[in-house]
Amino acid sequence: MCRPIPELCSSGSSSFSSLEARRRTETLAAGGKDARARETFPPAVQYLAPLLFLLWMVFPFGTGSSNGAEVESKPCRLEPQVEQWLLVARESGQGFEKRVAHYERVIDACPEDPSLYNELATLVLQHYDFDRALQLIEQGLKKAPQDPDLSLNRAAALLLLGRPADALPSLVALPPSAKGKFYLGLTYRALKDHRAAQETLHQAWNLGYDDPYLLYVSTEQDRILGDRRALSEDFRKLTERFPNSAWPHVAMADGLKAQHQDADAEAEYKKAVALDPNLPFVAYQLGYLAFKRGEYSAASDYFRKEIRLNPSYPAPYVYLGVVLHRLGKNLEALPFLEQGVARAPSSPLAYRELALVQMETNRLEQALKTLRSAEKKFSELPAFPAELSRLLTRMGRPQEAKAEAALAQQLSQKRVRAEEELSGIE
Repeated sequence: MCRPIPELCSSGSSSFSSLEARRRTETLAAGGKDARARETFPPAVQYLAPLLFLLWMVFPFGTGSSNGAEVESKPCRLEPQVEQWLLVARESGQGFEKRVAHYERVIDACPEDPSLYNELATLVLQHYDFDRALQLIEQGLKKAPQDPDLSLNRAAALLLLGRPADALPSLVALPPSAKGKFYLGLTYRALKDHRAAQETLHQAWNLGYDDPYLLYVSTEQDRILGDRRALSEDFRKLTERFPNSAWPHVAMADGLKAQHQDADAEAEYKKAVALDPNLPFVAYQLGYLAFKRGEYSAASDYFRKEIRLNPSYPAPYVYLGVVLHRLGKNLEALPFLEQGVARAPSSPLAYRELALVQMETNRLEQALKTLRSAEKKFSELPAFPAELSRLLTRMGRPQEAKAEAALAQQLSQKRVRAEEELSGIE
């Protein structure tokens, strides 16, 4: 997906000039620590969601196993019926459930072959069933506890489940390898240990993990750390080693966006899309920029594309629901906002928009449930008791409405006092 494709530079050059690279490095550095921020979404969504999808999209999960296990399993694989099952299981044109069923038959016949667990886990991961994939990998590890591919892929599955702290111990314990260091660097990134992420990703590069996404993430960590020297070097490597990759444009766009240079950021994101139309997260970024300009129809198209490319990423579900709501398409917005709440349970925006659409479509009891849940989850925000007060008034429950209004006022005053104390102005 991230390998060189068409021409990178608008000038027609096959690589960035040294002057252009220097200018872009300065832009990246100026982007500061917020260059990767996902608006209105909490850290778990901001940092884990991009990691989760890209983790298996950027590099393939291992499907082999140790030579010993493979040799031992060959007689089993050569059984005519087993060979036939395996052919069907590996046939991409077959339906997902049919392929899974045939893999399960092969595993039942050859339970000692760890590579089969890896193959089936990879297929399941591609359909976003991360829990099931982890179970399969752990079944394989019971048969081959020292299998390096299974151990690495267990850590990857934990990352895909948003459990980087659980992935860390096993990754640290593995023998050093380029792939293992890459996984470890992404784990530190998810844990926001930026110095460790930077160092480990550099180790992965030095060990031979030759991938533009590694360098892109390295520039991100350099920027967060304010390490201009490392940023300049990593961006130079990215542009020189992968002159036709989309990732230099994405890195540049992130820096521009963080500086609120939206028009220039949009141009860079579009260059990235021209190079790789299926690159995840870029459609979302273009959609968000269109959303900020009030171009809701265009934003809707971008968010729908992101969901098609990257169905595990929560943000486009929420924002697609928001733009459909603003376009007056409430019934169409409803399922996307429900998905947004389910996928981004720490996003106040998702709850508020869902409740508004539920109220506007006369789903008052559902709206009440949504707002009660949000009020409990985001107890410091006055918006939810304020909405509850309006809803309860509409439902003919004045005493409860009065109590919620009082709570909203109390929370608002508390926030004002906190802001005044922070400013140091009485």
